[in-house]
Amino acid sequence: MESETQVLYCQTPLAVRIHPEILEQFAGQEPFIGPDKRLRRMPEAGSITSPLFYGLSGSGKKKPARIAAGHIDAMFHYHSATPLNSLRQNLMTQN
Repeated sequence: MESETQVLYCQTPLAVRIHPEILEQFAGQEPFIGPDKRLRRMPEAGSITSPLFYGLSGSGKKKPARIAAGHIDAMFHYHSATPLNSLRQNLMTQN
């Protein structure tokens, strides 16, 4: 009989199971988390400022920030700006 942990693991979506857990496993954000980049240096120094990530949905903002915060056991809060998209579009068209 399978253990409860094995059953839960099998029921977890593949996308969740393959998420990176450390910055070294994260691909696609080298300009931000590559060697000698700020998001890599901050957790290694044991301190993270309050970075603001901006970009399209699904472009990989939340996960590297969550990993960096977890590296130093910092609290991690995020806010979705999706309701503000119409405001942003209006501001952009006025310029």
